[in-house]
Amino acid sequence: LSKDLVRWLCEQLRGDLERRRVNTSTTLTVEQQVLCALRFYATGDFQGDIANDEHLATSQSSVSRCIHVVTNAIVNSLCHAWIVFPTSAAELASVRQGFEQLDSRFQGCVGAVDSTLVPISAPRSRDDPYKAAYFCQKEGYYALKAMVVCDSNLRITALEASNPGSVPDSHVWKNSALYCDFRDTDVLGGDDYLLGDSTYPLHPWLITPLPGSHMPVSLAARFNAAHASLRSVVEQCINLLKGRFGCLQTDHVLCYAPEFSAKITLACAVLHNVCVCAGLPEPAVIPGGEHVEVHTDDAYNAEEEAEWVEQDDEAIALHEAGMKRREELLWAYTPEPH
Repeated sequence: LSKDLVRWLCEQLRGDLERRRVNTSTTLTVEQQVLCALRFYATGDFQGDIANDEHLATSQSSVSRCIHVVTNAIVNSLCHAWIVFPTSAAELASVRQGFEQLDSRFQGCVGAVDSTLVPISAPRSRDDPYKAAYFCQKEGYYALKAMVVCDSNLRITALEASNPGSVPDSHVWKNSALYCDFRDTDVLGGDDYLLGDSTYPLHPWLITPLPGSHMPVSLAARFNAAHASLRSVVEQCINLLKGRFGCLQTDHVLCYAPEFSAKITLACAVLHNVCVCAGLPEPAVIPGGEHVEVHTDDAYNAEEEAEWVEQDDEAIALHEAGMKRREELLWAYTPEPH
């Protein structure tokens, strides 16, 4: 963050952090508390290393308290204002326009969705001895699975950060607040949708690639290539988020309970949006391939797509409506007659 943004953040959190100073008699100023937390978000360093920094010069326990209080303050005070999915007609029109400037054939796109892993230490629970297993993803380390939705400017518009790492992307989506809003309300216009990869179910408001292998010059292949290109904004967003905030990268581990690790992820997402809106330059080094895994759409077939359709009337109807919407988009890739 720039100096001006750090000052702005201190003012936004001053009320919460000043109350903590009164209640706990801490000697750290609001500015010192914020700087301790920002240092942790940016580097993922051990608390003792942060405490020994010559510019902070405090104790490990004080750093730990700063990370907790600043994270909670950001989530409680700023999250609702800085991570917001567009709902008004003007907001949706602006987001649509941003995606149409990237590819005018995807009329109605209002976001791209993907998931990423945030490594954490092994969870412990006296009530559930199997809790750790839920968070152990297939590569063998413990993690949260965070679902990210962003716009064409790489601003995060929705984030579900508390799911265990072993949970499939489709389950994260179907248990998200955004899915419930799309299904149960008129938050979207009739033709609006998100773009997701083949790990997500096909819905009228979530368009996935066409299943199967296709000849390179075919209509389906052109559609899938354009779909992947436009959808890549969310991969760029995730890599930029992790480039700015090293505590979320795969070579670091959040040594906190899953619930607080999810709050740290949310706090970093808020600050990411602040940086995007302020036009801050991207980090010099952005980690590549930080999102969950690379999904090969060519290996995705019609039988796998059929697995998303649960045996109930509502799910079947959603899938069929999604196929119809995708078919409408597909015809935009028909070559113009000579």
